Amino acid sequence: MEGFPDYYEIATTDLQGEEGIGGGITRRQYPQQSGITEFIGVHSIEETITRVTRSGGKVLQPKQAIPGYGYLALCIDTENNVFGLFEDDKNAGAEMVTAEETHKYKKIKEQQTKL
Repeated sequence: MEGFPDYYEIATTDLQGEEGIGGGITRRQYPQQSGITEFIGVHSIEETITRVTRSGGKVLQPKQAIPGYGYLALCIDTENNVFGLFEDDKNAGAEMVTAEETHKYKKIKEQQTKL
């Protein structure tokens, strides 16, 4: 995936050739991590997190934006398997950029006012 050199996307199909589960695999993020982290493509991270926690799993890292790509979260199941969730959304992080630009604009206006 462009911009993420250690991330590999996966796409599958069923026996009839219809689109199946999608996701990806990334390298270990730290030496103590055992194994790889699989990411599962979902339509809604919020809905999936609800299902994970109802089933006894836990959220390790809440939903966060990957600007221009989507959202991700990390979970752990009842057998201590860590897995990631990914929700595709090209507009992800737009609110972060807007807030940052707004902050910069306010700073510039403050500096101009002082002149």
